[in-house]
Amino acid sequence: MGLKSAGDTYKRLIALCNNIGDPPAIVFTSETFVEYRSRRLAEGTKVATLNRGQATLSVVFSELSRIGKCSGCNPLAKSGSFASMNVNYRI
Repeated sequence: MGLKSAGDTYKRLIALCNNIGDPPAIVFTSETFVEYRSRRLAEGTKVATLNRGQATLSVVFSELSRIGKCSGCNPLAKSGSFASMNVNYRI
């Protein structure tokens, strides 16, 4: 993330946290994100948007761990993202 995109990333992160219910990092689990992701998919959110949010949250947890605020607590470290599917049909 460059300085030019920091404001946009911050706004997306705040919206993401609000949509998840703003749980403290210590109680956030991979199941929390799976439930959020399922709900947002059902609402029509694009896969790319969910993947970007997952990547952003993963970085946040990695940074919390790096600075010693949440030791080894990245619940998204082993979670895979959805593959964006582009299928071309030819008749």
